[in-house]
Amino acid sequence: MHASTIRSHTIGVIALALVAIIADASTARAQGSSSSYSIGANAGLVIPVSDLADVTNSGYTIAATLGMHQPLSPIAFRVEGSFTELPWKDNLAQNNAKHRIYGFALDGMYNLGTASTNGGLYLTGGIGYFGSKDSDLQTLVGSAETSTS
Repeated sequence: MHASTIRSHTIGVIALALVAIIADASTARAQGSSSSYSIGANAGLVIPVSDLADVTNSGYTIAATLGMHQPLSPIAFRVEGSFTELPWKDNLAQNNAKHRIYGFALDGMYNLGTASTNGGLYLTGGIGYFGSKDSDLQTLVGSAETSTS
């Protein structure tokens, strides 16, 4: 796997982790239901580092989460999605060339106790798909569009 692809995946994973840490989730109860639902969203500046910083400028990221938890159960589920866009450096002739990183995940969480007894510790795990796509790139023989996942 190419080093910039690995870094792209890492940035996507970090963006999703920030959703879980920073997003201010609001809880709402459905009428007549005992399930608790949470919705979270975030957006922000992305500053590339390492090799990715050599070829892209700062960009933006957006992400959203949707979760569900039964009140008496220690198990909860969450769906997360993110999108990040970074413009390529030296993009004078091609104003729309971008490096895009995207992903989604389905997570399960197991609460290890109450926040008053253990500080709110929980275990989490799940499956997801993360990838990147380069759009509107101009090559010596014409335009190209690449994708990794």
